Amino acid sequence: HPTLLSTWAGMYEMLVENGVVANRIKQLQRVLIADRLDCPSWAPEQSSSLQAVGINARERDAVNSSDFSIFSSGERTALHYAEALILFGKVDEDLFRNLKDSFSWSEIVELGFAVAVQAGAARVVAALQRDE
Repeated sequence: HPTLLSTWAGMYEMLVENGVVANRIKQLQRVLIADRLDCPSWAPEQSSSLQAVGINARERDAVNSSDFSIFSSGERTALHYAEALILFGKVDEDLFRNLKDSFSWSEIVELGFAVAVQAGAARVVAALQRDE
């Protein structure tokens, strides 16, 4: 489809690079998505977007080992939200309560769609790379 990539790129830019939620939070989710979906190329260490928001090796290691203790409360909640969506497709009541305590409705929706857009694309990228 001739406009698929540009349409997806526009959604990615709107939801992940911009939006109402701090970009750092969505970039942390990006690191988690890359790890949980076994697609390291989704969040490479040399990524300028990750570097621009100060995500370093220590933080990447913490995300990859599920040790979210070094992050702020909002960052931890956003990481748990991303993990629940990509691994289970739903969130439990405790997590949803934490989301409502940390974020507005529009931020919760944006975080969810940012995870969906990234996780779907990362799955396709991972599948295509298996053939390389």
